[in-house]
Amino acid sequence: MSNPLEFILATLCLLASTGFGSGADSAGFSYYGNPATMGPTPDKWGDNPLWRTCAVGREQSPIDVDTKTVTLVINDIFGLDTSYFPENGSFFINSANIIQVKLNGEGRLKIQEKTYFLQQFHFHAPSEHTIDGVRFPLEMHLVHKSETGELAVIGIPFAYGEKNEFLATFWDKLPLLTDSNPSINLTYVDVREPNVHLRPAYARYNGSLTTPPCTEGVTWSVILGEANTVSKKQVETYNKRLPYPNARPSQPLNDREVKRNVFHGPRRKPHV
Repeated sequence: MSNPLEFILATLCLLASTGFGSGADSAGFSYYGNPATMGPTPDKWGDNPLWRTCAVGREQSPIDVDTKTVTLVINDIFGLDTSYFPENGSFFINSANIIQVKLNGEGRLKIQEKTYFLQQFHFHAPSEHTIDGVRFPLEMHLVHKSETGELAVIGIPFAYGEKNEFLATFWDKLPLLTDSNPSINLTYVDVREPNVHLRPAYARYNGSLTTPPCTEGVTWSVILGEANTVSKKQVETYNKRLPYPNARPSQPLNDREVKRNVFHGPRRKPHV
């Protein structure tokens, strides 16, 4: 950019909107179906000069993970290399209408000798990623950032099933979030097994943020199988507070390769 002011504005937009993650902290855009939200819908995000990547990027997220065409990675047999710890956090709904929990960056994800630190997690309903064309009622994003600024996100779909006790710790606090009390401090936030299942299989690809400015260069790991469940009542509770979808539509894969580790756990018939 030749204009210094334009560069500064673009930088501020990137920092504000990512919140070190795939969910934005800035207003100015919307999703489909919410007439009360100001801002362009996903098909118009790229009309903003600062968000052109949303329209012209070749490695955009989310995608549909086609398990029949993925590349098997034989030497990656032990699942994701994570090291998480219980930590304190803050629970709030950001200005993009996304439920988010901000953490202290103590948890770690290691990918090819690079370490990423867990910054936050947030939720999209319905899921942003689809698996073999199936969209799930909920998706959780664990957002990590390396010391040099690279982002890595784990996308975790939730299928309809039994009540999820981990989610209940946050859902039960939704009524307490008000204009006068926009954030709640949390203690002992634990994303380890068995609270959140990151096994037995995942798919990995190069993608982007799923909100403006849709910055690329994000390493995505999408959990396969249906180990994580959410009850229909929990989804109803979520929808009462956030009644409109906050999921970006699936983006073209283009010439990207999607890899999958060799173990794939049992899958039930998907619930949508």
